[in-house]
Amino acid sequence: MNFRLIAVLSVISSVVAISSCKSKLDKSLDLITPYEKYITGKVVLDSIPQQFDTVLFRFVQDFPKHNKSISYLYAASQIAEKRGNGPKAAEYSAFYIDQYPSEKKYRMELAVVAGHYFEMNTQFEKALKYYDILANEFPTEPIAKQAAVTAKMIRLGLVTPEQQLEYLKQQIVK
Repeated sequence: MNFRLIAVLSVISSVVAISSCKSKLDKSLDLITPYEKYITGKVVLDSIPQQFDTVLFRFVQDFPKHNKSISYLYAASQIAEKRGNGPKAAEYSAFYIDQYPSEKKYRMELAVVAGHYFEMNTQFEKALKYYDILANEFPTEPIAKQAAVTAKMIRLGLVTPEQQLEYLKQQIVK
């Protein structure tokens, strides 16, 4: 066999092998980067694939300390909520609050999302956790009082609007 041919094939296979050796991080970023402009700032749902929130969330789970993980997690929550998937929005929001306790940028907004959707899906213990975060960590914000009242209602077992309205009527009469 021709030694030149072997040498050329060896070089070609080496180049192919090196170029195909991407890290898991690089492969994950390759899935996200083409759509990044559609998830930064205002999310443009029509320009991103269905289930893109799960791609973002998987990235965050795999690379929680990456400098883009916080913004990707926020985007995942926004995407899920805008697509009408409250349980996923609550899951992503709760993950943000639990995984990044010192990160304040989206904390209040995502605590609202988590509390609301957990409550709507009758996961009251989980909802209480996020309503308490709102009431305790953001006491000067208007949402804090509403969160405290909602938490009180849940603790009293008043979880339907009718039960809550009846309770409020009784409080006014007293």
